[in-house]
Amino acid sequence: MSSPDTPRYNASISHRPRASKGAHACTMCQQRKIKCDGQRPCAGCVKAGPHVICENPTTVLRRKRRGTSMERDLATRLKHAEALIQRYGCMLNDSDGVEMKQIILTPREEQLCESENGVAGQGSKHGMIICEKDYMRYVESQTWTGLSEEIQESQHVIQGSSVDDSTERVSGPYPDASKLLLSGINPTPSTSANLKSSHPLPIQAFQLWQIFLENVNPLIRLLHGPTTQSLMLEASANLDSISASTEALIFAIYHCAAVSLQNPECERKFGEPRANLMSKFSHATHLALINAKFMKTSDMVVLQALTLYLLSIRQCLDNDTMWILSGTAVRMGQRIGLHRESASSSYPPFVAELRRRLWWHVISLDHRFAQLVGTPTSETFSIYNDSDIKRPLNFNDSDLSPEMQVMPLDHSGVTDMLFCTMRYEISSLMHSAHTWSSTTMTPVKLAEADAQIIAMEKRLQIQYLNRADPMIPLHALSLLMGHTAFAAARLILHHPRGHSSPASIPQSEHDLLFALALQIVRADRELQTNPLLTRFLWHINNVFQLDPFILLLTELRTRKNQREAWAHVESVFDFHPEMLTDTRNAVNVGVGTLALRAWERTGDTGAQIPKWVRLLREQRRRTGQAVEERKEELYIPSDVESADWEYWQSLFEDNGSNWELTSGILAYD
Repeated sequence: MSSPDTPRYNASISHRPRASKGAHACTMCQQRKIKCDGQRPCAGCVKAGPHVICENPTTVLRRKRRGTSMERDLATRLKHAEALIQRYGCMLNDSDGVEMKQIILTPREEQLCESENGVAGQGSKHGMIICEKDYMRYVESQTWTGLSEEIQESQHVIQGSSVDDSTERVSGPYPDASKLLLSGINPTPSTSANLKSSHPLPIQAFQLWQIFLENVNPLIRLLHGPTTQSLMLEASANLDSISASTEALIFAIYHCAAVSLQNPECERKFGEPRANLMSKFSHATHLALINAKFMKTSDMVVLQALTLYLLSIRQCLDNDTMWILSGTAVRMGQRIGLHRESASSSYPPFVAELRRRLWWHVISLDHRFAQLVGTPTSETFSIYNDSDIKRPLNFNDSDLSPEMQVMPLDHSGVTDMLFCTMRYEISSLMHSAHTWSSTTMTPVKLAEADAQIIAMEKRLQIQYLNRADPMIPLHALSLLMGHTAFAAARLILHHPRGHSSPASIPQSEHDLLFALALQIVRADRELQTNPLLTRFLWHINNVFQLDPFILLLTELRTRKNQREAWAHVESVFDFHPEMLTDTRNAVNVGVGTLALRAWERTGDTGAQIPKWVRLLREQRRRTGQAVEERKEELYIPSDVESADWEYWQSLFEDNGSNWELTSGILAYD
């Protein structure tokens, strides 16, 4: 007779009925996720104790037959998984030997991702991680995410990166930017340098100052011309008594002037190549900033010097480094309260106005480099939103003096500040355009935003542009910049990102996008070829807008007989050759791949093949393979046997896309 402790099923295991073929795990084994032997009671339930009831499940989860098709089924699932991973932030690249990590998104994470995207159908606004050889970068701007497919498929062309490659973008020895920061943290007397021998002769110093006044100052107006000229004359007369902050500002002015020159003019005026002059003054400015303890000082003059230096070395250093350095300038400005109107208004009118000009230029510089490295627009505008500083006023330098007690009146017409005033107005316009585009743009809201842009364009046209003389270099630049900016603002509003799918974009919108992008690219050609603007090419070459160019190439993939548009594409590569030759820059490589695709689809193959097409083809031929679709490889996780395939299946089926968002934003067919 059995004791009370005898299990409910007391038959020996050897005499238990054997499970029929195809029997399923009992309910308890399924809950505990352990292997069931199929018998009743099973070994697991017997071991668990008398309180356990071994029952068959009421409903059976039917699994797909795998058998010989298991590898094919697994490859299909993982292909879908990779697509989801790429969509939600990771750019996988197995062609360069990058380790592919398993990323699992829980249903809650998927829900959070969808909620962050806003209204369904607005397109993914997440960034992505681009894996390139031995490093990764996170990007979230339209320029980068719009080229994600092209960048991924062109990894074999990218021979390095601006992140890891210390080779400068121009020839000549330039100081290491990291030393500027590290040496500036805690400078010691041993690191202070005597720069007296680096100053040019007085006649050359005056020439450089005049070049700065003609080529650089009209575009920035960070300095008050008459006051700064007196300061430079005093310093040139007695270099032994010059302060560290003044010396840093003077060398920054010299370097800006050298950068703004063309090489023939530089050799004619100073008897040496432009690269040599730039290198000499770049080193001097670098050391002068360290001598001035720029990381600790609250002297606005030092921040003026640093801002001028960043403005002039942006063509020498990579965008990632420039973004870090411009962020340093932003923090310096915040430390002395440049972003607060209450702080600036406590100063005399002269100083208060220069503080406002300096802050607006610092955040403009930081915003530009943030865009180039892939920072999301919402973050780049966060500094703008946090600031309550007033917009600088529109008047001539002659109306401002250190002795005045009352601020001059704001002019309504053309002054020395024309270009800068247009930039301030356009910055506000772009901020509004990005704010509008970040919300759900219904047809009514889109029409209202378009009307506001048109109204602002008319106001600025009447107030400034109609009074500008196109025969004056500064006015000609302001006219072209103004018309281009309004086209760019409308391009932001009508961006394909605001549509749920390519099929939902009407042809009228495609035509508008193509026309706006072509207008902006055409303006770049006018800027490059206008002889009046030669003195400003140093600035023009650094503000080329990639987004409209990418959109133009994307539209050209489906448009034939567009000779004018292809002519402008060729001019872009002619005037910006680094887009072809700088294969360390992933964006440049992606643009080249996109351009080749568009040409192979709709280019005029009957005519002579353009030089840029031949160069890109040869560039890719030398790498050992042509530009082709990314090859999928089977990757099996190490714990594949214990993987919960039902979970993966439900994840894939519940979150599948109705249309392929392979390139984030811009690359659509």
